[in-house]
Amino acid sequence: MKKVLLIILSGLLIFPTNLVGATGVSTDKSRAENLSQNIEKQTGVSDVIKSKLNKDIYTDNTSVTLPNNGNDNVKISDLENKKDSFEITLPKEAKNSTPKKSANGTSVYNNEVNSNANVALQPINDGIRNLIIINNLSASKEYTFGFNLPKGSKLITAKEYLGAEYDTKEVYVVNKDNFITSIISPPWAKDAKGSKVPTSYRVEGNKIIQVVEFTKNNVFPIVADPDWAKITACAGSITWALASGCFVAVKLIKIKKYIKLIGGVKRAATLLVSADATAESRLQQGGTALAALGAELMGISGIVKNCF
Repeated sequence: MKKVLLIILSGLLIFPTNLVGATGVSTDKSRAENLSQNIEKQTGVSDVIKSKLNKDIYTDNTSVTLPNNGNDNVKISDLENKKDSFEITLPKEAKNSTPKKSANGTSVYNNEVNSNANVALQPINDGIRNLIIINNLSASKEYTFGFNLPKGSKLITAKEYLGAEYDTKEVYVVNKDNFITSIISPPWAKDAKGSKVPTSYRVEGNKIIQVVEFTKNNVFPIVADPDWAKITACAGSITWALASGCFVAVKLIKIKKYIKLIGGVKRAATLLVSADATAESRLQQGGTALAALGAELMGISGIVKNCF
């Protein structure tokens, strides 16, 4: 089976309460440290790689390069299939900024000229987190990530790819043969009190715009966490099967239904791999939807090999 490179972007929005002191503007260094500390409190640091800027970070068969200037791009290279490599442009809030790195490996692109919002990056074991810090009510509600994709590839929403009834709120990168090569996981949002905040993606060509519908009732700053991560061969084999026509129509509908119930392709694959190859284990790991999905996927040799 053809190897599939899968990159995940997961939109996590959190509202910590103490990134900037109420007494006024802190120094550039202490402000960056404050941002890093609060980000790391929300994301954790156990999977953060203490990397050097503009140096390759190797994860399995992929390398990730962080920019040493906010005007440059994040580079994701497939070391086996160079044609699947691509770059991601940072939101405009990172422009004209030099990052400051925390002791734990978080790089904050602290643009004081545009203090309404900032950008930070965390290289992690399976990819990279891109974090947007929304500091106040004057900040934009839209943040754009550009994808410099391989020739023939494009962005497509799960609604378009799977059908409206099975929309997982993900966005996919598909190649010229309509196979999924990357996944952008669904966005979600919470404020400091744990209340959900509406957030969504909009696709315009090779750009994904994350929309954050905050209001004056929310606690600022907001931290948005889209992260790119190479995932297991299990997800690759599932997405290959979705596009290959190896499922009959009735089975395909069931598989799409269960994937939506579980929360997307990446989550489904992660749970399948973590469970033992029994219906009881899948039921414990992900409930009835995961158990049913496992049953539907049995019989496809590539999926059995990579997921069970």
